[in-house]
Amino acid sequence: LSHWYFDEGSGFDKGFDLWRPRVVEKGRTTAVASSKVVFERSVQFLADHPTNEPFFLWAHSIDPKKSYLEHLDIPRFGRDIVSQYDHEIRYVDEMVAPLFKALQKRKDWSRTIVILTSEKGTDFGESINKEGLIPLAEVQQKVPLFIRIPGVRARPIKHRISLTRLFP
Repeated sequence: LSHWYFDEGSGFDKGFDLWRPRVVEKGRTTAVASSKVVFERSVQFLADHPTNEPFFLWAHSIDPKKSYLEHLDIPRFGRDIVSQYDHEIRYVDEMVAPLFKALQKRKDWSRTIVILTSEKGTDFGESINKEGLIPLAEVQQKVPLFIRIPGVRARPIKHRISLTRLFP
């Protein structure tokens, strides 16, 4: 987990056998990328976990952030704000790829559900009103949501769904 609000004592750790919060210290989350460490730890968890035992793995990365970082080993698309965002998305894609490869190599892949989503969308500052406030713009409410369930045909879901209703 990559944010201080998941620290022990937050209550989020209840029910987990292994809880490893905070890959970035409080106050530095906007200045340090977390995906590399988060997903490397996730791959290690899978390597250590027997394929005949059920598991729930929650891997939380705070990337990409509003203060777009430059990742030297990731191609750049330009310097404008959308290109910087795309650079960060590419970074997260590159960091999460080994986790998906590790999952697919496991004997239990045929019965593993994977959910990938995001905290919020981005509007690149376009929704700031004349008071300088950022209302909850529709573009911020639209987030990617990919669900892989073995045996269930892939299809787009056209209606809106709250992340609080995801599991049900």
